[in-house]
Amino acid sequence: MVVVSAARYEAEPLLAAFPGWQYIEFGVGVFAASVAAVENRHHLDGQDILYVGSCGGFKPFTGIEVVRGESIAWLPTCERMSASYTVADTPVLAMPCRPEFRSVAGCRVICAPNISKRLTHQDEHQVENIEAYAFFHPIHPHIRSAQILLAITNQVGEHAHQQWQANYSQAAEQIQDVVKKLSIH
Repeated sequence: MVVVSAARYEAEPLLAAFPGWQYIEFGVGVFAASVAAVENRHHLDGQDILYVGSCGGFKPFTGIEVVRGESIAWLPTCERMSASYTVADTPVLAMPCRPEFRSVAGCRVICAPNISKRLTHQDEHQVENIEAYAFFHPIHPHIRSAQILLAITNQVGEHAHQQWQANYSQAAEQIQDVVKKLSIH
């Protein structure tokens, strides 16, 4: 298993619990994620990838919840608000998941190069993460499986950053707790 995250603190509890797993920190933002994926593609070919991090939910935030990304869509905020349109098709990526992870509640991961300041819609089956699409798009055809575990740390919108700041450290612990319960080898 190769664990990947934007920042090391997102994976530290998991790496402490599973010391034999490999790790790649790809950096914050879409450009850093995409460059790291391309630079590490040879190392990721045929591998099981465990992507961990935080995300915002499109529903009222009531506490940290760990979800599994079933698919990833590139959908910038302006497009969600019907304020723009894209000139190129960006496919939705279906994520091939190992059976052990299917017990974690699934959702669609919406990605954009920025964080939404306004809640554009409510949907309990969608979350917003910056880097997932940019990281997986270049390597998706070459990996064996992709487990995306994200901790919802906030509601998308005006108070998202303050909620994230209050919850991000607990989010990494909760992801580790979920993975330990799944009996992953």
